[in-house]
Amino acid sequence: MKQLASVLLAALVCQSLFGLPQDIAGGAAALIGQDIIGGASVIFKRPPRVRDLEGGAAALIAKHRPPRRVTSPTEIARNRPTASPQPGVPQPEATPEISTQAKVEALNDQGNASYDARDYAKALDTYNEALKLKPNDSPTLNNVGVTYLALNQNQRAITSFQQASQAKADDAESFFNLGIAYNSVDKYDEAAAALNRALQLKPDWADALLGLADVYLNQGRYEDAAKAYESVVRLQPDNIDAWNNLAYAYDRAARYEDSIRALKKVIQLNPNDAFGFNNLGAASYKAGKYQDAVDAFSQALRLKPDDPETVNNLGAAQYALQKYSEAIKAFQQAAKLKPGFADTEYNLGNAYLMSGKFSDAAEAYSAAISHHRDYAEAENNLGIALTSLNRFPEAVAAFKEAARLKPDLATVLNNLAFAEDKTGNDGDAIAHYQQAIKLDPRYAKALNGLGYLYDKTGKPAQAVDLLQQAVAAKPDYLAANFNLGKALFDAGRFADAANAYKRATQIKGDDEGSYLGLGTAAFRAGQFSEAADAFKKATELNPADVEAWYGLGNSSYKAGKSPDALAALKQVIRLKPDYGQAHYSLGLVYASMGDRDGVTREFAILKRLDPKLADQLYNTVKK
Repeated sequence: MKQLASVLLAALVCQSLFGLPQDIAGGAAALIGQDIIGGASVIFKRPPRVRDLEGGAAALIAKHRPPRRVTSPTEIARNRPTASPQPGVPQPEATPEISTQAKVEALNDQGNASYDARDYAKALDTYNEALKLKPNDSPTLNNVGVTYLALNQNQRAITSFQQASQAKADDAESFFNLGIAYNSVDKYDEAAAALNRALQLKPDWADALLGLADVYLNQGRYEDAAKAYESVVRLQPDNIDAWNNLAYAYDRAARYEDSIRALKKVIQLNPNDAFGFNNLGAASYKAGKYQDAVDAFSQALRLKPDDPETVNNLGAAQYALQKYSEAIKAFQQAAKLKPGFADTEYNLGNAYLMSGKFSDAAEAYSAAISHHRDYAEAENNLGIALTSLNRFPEAVAAFKEAARLKPDLATVLNNLAFAEDKTGNDGDAIAHYQQAIKLDPRYAKALNGLGYLYDKTGKPAQAVDLLQQAVAAKPDYLAANFNLGKALFDAGRFADAANAYKRATQIKGDDEGSYLGLGTAAFRAGQFSEAADAFKKATELNPADVEAWYGLGNSSYKAGKSPDALAALKQVIRLKPDYGQAHYSLGLVYASMGDRDGVTREFAILKRLDPKLADQLYNTVKK
């Protein structure tokens, strides 16, 4: 009986029962060992920046050009006494003397007229004439700065505003203008300082708060920007631009619910604001309210049907709802509306990838890359599409380019390693998995991939350690649990292997491979009833699986259930009549049941199929 058991055991474990979960193909399941980057991205449109408004930064300048004041009566010049006028002799008339301030103001009026007529060069000449008369006149210096800003001579504008603020330290308008000018040349710290000074001099000044908020946005100080815009809408509750900008600041600060509330106010103020509906959709998307996002984007498109960014966003929301066919249609339309739109081509690739349309995905990613060089995310996802097409050398090339562009991204290195493994380049694959893990020590897919490779290359003990880390990082990761079972099995830890496979079956109750692994490990651990139960489940999942029936037959026999073993092995023969090992096992089962005719029949069949195995059956039964 002991020899019989060893023969049955050898027959069982020699079978190829260990498929690789990483080889699963089709749709999202194809990403079992790799990670897509980005999903489908939406575009939250930023309201125009100060510099981008019509008229540029100069449009926001406080034009400090006061009207000319009415001058006091001029005083007649006093001359030295002269002789009394002579009768009949003409005498010179006294000429009124015009004050310097009056001359400065008159020149400012002339400069203002030229400025309003957009004759900036003439305006500048006139203001400079005024400065010759009064070099430190704050209003004139301010006007010079405004004119330089209109001429896009920003540094000269800054110098003039600095001089104006120095000439009159309590002039809020000059500090405001200085802040706007600094913002226009990306000197954000200086801009914030100047605008804050303007607000100290003139609190609750909405224009200065708007300018300061814009600076804070440019600095990435989104919470501070939000506070400034909140102050504006408190002062001006019907200011749609301020509400739009407040929503954008909330979006940047990841305060999506607050962004939604602000955008609903925008739409309340202007129900036909397509811009506001688009951003409401984007905020809803980011808040995970995908159907709300679809509704908002759809409304935006009713108001502005041919907006490619909003069409793209609608596709992204459909993608998030896993409505990939609808997402594809939207992305295709966006690409048609805006040729060369790399982001929508990238999104289209993602939708194709998740639909299992790998050739189309590869084509879309390639288009995105051609329109946006150095597009690391598209290179990465192109590599995944190529991997799914078994075009492994091309996939490796794509991942290497992504890694060149983003060398510190663990996802890319993991994906590169996965593709290198497929090309048989185990050394590079191991090195890149190790780099990925160094960047992200709890990266479950990289830990799983490296563990799988170590087991594959004969290092099961190292594999077990890595795979246990993968399972700890992500307990419901099917592939890691499966591969842990395989590594434990290869390390001779059969009971532990059975436990790992059992966890895999609990994660995915219809995974045939996990049940086959569980059956095999349990058999080696001497847990024959558990093995039989696992193989039985595998046969229910796939009635055509010869190995599942074969394992069920052998484990049932070892569990003392000869009738069950007999039924299972007969099914093996029906599926694969020339399966010599199954005939051998069936002969042994007949022998255990005292059925000599059955043994004779199997012996005769084996003499034809495998004479050596027939002799082994004869000698075993004889003993």
